Amino acid sequence: MSSAGEYGGLRREVGLPEAVVYGAGIIIGAGIYSLIGEAAATAGNALWLAFLLAALISAFTALSYAELGSMFPRSGAEYFYVKHAFDSDALAFITGWLIILVEVIAGATVALGFGGYLESLTGVDRVAAALLLLALLGAVNYAGIKQSVRLNMLLTLVSVLGLLMVVAGGSGKIGSVNYFEMSYGLAGLLTATTVVFFAYLGFEDLANLAEEIKQPERNLPLAILLALGITTLLYVLVAVAAVSVVPWQEFAESSAPLAVIAEGAGIPGWIIVLIALSATSSTVLIFQIASSRMLYGVAKDGALPRALTRVHPARGTPHVAIAAATLLSMGFVLTGEIRFVALLTDFSAFVIFALVNLSAVALRVRRPGLRRPFRAPLNLHNLPLVSILGAVSCGAMLLTFGLEIVAAFALLLLAGLGIHLLRAKGL
Repeated sequence: MSSAGEYGGLRREVGLPEAVVYGAGIIIGAGIYSLIGEAAATAGNALWLAFLLAALISAFTALSYAELGSMFPRSGAEYFYVKHAFDSDALAFITGWLIILVEVIAGATVALGFGGYLESLTGVDRVAAALLLLALLGAVNYAGIKQSVRLNMLLTLVSVLGLLMVVAGGSGKIGSVNYFEMSYGLAGLLTATTVVFFAYLGFEDLANLAEEIKQPERNLPLAILLALGITTLLYVLVAVAAVSVVPWQEFAESSAPLAVIAEGAGIPGWIIVLIALSATSSTVLIFQIASSRMLYGVAKDGALPRALTRVHPARGTPHVAIAAATLLSMGFVLTGEIRFVALLTDFSAFVIFALVNLSAVALRVRRPGLRRPFRAPLNLHNLPLVSILGAVSCGAMLLTFGLEIVAAFALLLLAGLGIHLLRAKGL
């Protein structure tokens, strides 16, 4: 295999350590700084268990990604998996459409988290701060980014440092509460699980880095599983420390929950606020890059308006797609409801993950002879049980969402279908 790889001529410069840190960086910044309070509001002291359940659901899907990513190490991962598994351009487009929505809405969610922390530090309105962040990062995205993986590694270390400070500060009070106390019962725990599932989004983005990872057949599955394992351990430790140092009711009501937790652990809250601002802003930038490139890629394939394929002659960036992704994220920020946009992201992600798991099963049945450098464990004859469990668990989690989220998703899905039909007719 050449250093440029088999697809697209991209240079394979990302080793296993960089890939693991890249994946962990996206996961860590994506949710815990923004949503730990929202999850505690329904899980109570069993907050850690919600993180563990969400990790288990994520692990099933991560193993499917690991197998499929080793088989098809290329960008546009989910779009490609579904297209090959089901031979359906329409289903592949819907998958790509949903991925774009997940990246756009996730960016809005984390931007609102950034706004909450900035509001606690300066008093600036949370929504206004989120909109300003999106505008500034849209400009950065337009200008171009060099050495993004190395920058991500640096910002990830800052994010991890903040979480480790919370764990260390709360270690002396561990054991002070009943960690199995579910304030709202099993239903509350499952609701919290749907919320914190957002905190694990990001491991799947490694699949779209496949063309730039060295030895992707080996390193991509390892990177996905290691990134998920590291973040799960860290999340559980933070959740245990959080309810140990501060009653969950206190930080559940805050727009800057980790700052409240840090102060309870004897750490100046402003330090955690600064770290949280760094973690959330870097994650928003990653989501903006991913969503704009996905818009560009799908448009280049002819499934979205051709204007989105325009590249700035001087900057070399897809400026129209960047503007579209930024404006879409701003639209979701204007709702002002971090819980709503996070749950809408999660619902969309569960649908995508169900499709990925079903793709792994379908390819085992329809194309058993394909080379699989990584093969998911726990198989019944040729059927991957983890993929089946992944599809079932994602489907089951979809039943825990309220009608408001289902209706919003249905409208977004109909919009995607409308665009597909218009493009199919050449309009």
